[in-house]
Amino acid sequence: MSDSLLIQRLKKNDDKAIEELITKYGQYTAAIVYGVGGSALNAEDVEEVVSDVFYAIWKSRHKIVQIESLKPYLAQIARNMTRNKWRIVKNDQPLDDELSIVNSPTADEALIQKESIATIKKLIATLKPPDNDILHAYYIWNYKLEDIALMYKLPLSTVKSKIYRGRRTIVQYFEEGGIEYGQ
Repeated sequence: MSDSLLIQRLKKNDDKAIEELITKYGQYTAAIVYGVGGSALNAEDVEEVVSDVFYAIWKSRHKIVQIESLKPYLAQIARNMTRNKWRIVKNDQPLDDELSIVNSPTADEALIQKESIATIKKLIATLKPPDNDILHAYYIWNYKLEDIALMYKLPLSTVKSKIYRGRRTIVQYFEEGGIEYGQ
């Protein structure tokens, strides 16, 4: 069945149309979710995002423009929802700054460390995409270089260069402020 007919049926609240859509594009959507989320998402997370994608389609079925193929539309929704899930999954895990503050010897050192981490995050945010995303993935979310390269479809050497330049920018900022920052 063509996607344009599926869209028409969806707009008429046909429950069977969403089931056919899931059958037709379920594997495709899961491949996109896995491709974007990489090893950060487990099987249950991938399944949840795929379900969320089709639920979002169902909820917004009346707004879908009549098009020949739903593939690009599904792919964009899947990418966006995967990124959102990726952020949630990574934020649920304790960050290094949270753990290291618990172990710091004094309250002053803890405050300085927390401020430094906040400054680093702000510095990373000032970089242009995808550099800022790559640094976040590596330093904040602890992704492996290989996973980052796959996620952004970049050569491993490019990812390493971007991380090196980003780290150099951060270290330079701290050194200009009179703070020695070990690499």
